[in-house]
Amino acid sequence: MCTLTVEDQTDGRGQKRHMMGGNEPILTPDGGRIVDSHGRASRVTSAGYGPSVDRHLLMAYLPQELAVPGTDLQVMYMNELYPVEVATTGAVFDSTDSRMKG
Repeated sequence: MCTLTVEDQTDGRGQKRHMMGGNEPILTPDGGRIVDSHGRASRVTSAGYGPSVDRHLLMAYLPQELAVPGTDLQVMYMNELYPVEVATTGAVFDSTDSRMKG
């Protein structure tokens, strides 16, 4: 289970999209499907805005070799691809509380 950050939420028409549903496919940077050793495709399990980090966050199960912070991937949402990055295999939070105090 990994936390992914959405790097750019802008769709093809220039509007910001906010993924909220879950079940969107996670893809490699070149658009390939990601499957585990049992053939199960990686998909978003939940999504939402992280106010303390000012980012849109996605949760997803990834194969171990891709579950590395800094790994660039894509998510397909409403038939468009959006860049995401593996942030952590744990929780994403503002550990210094600087965003809330700033």
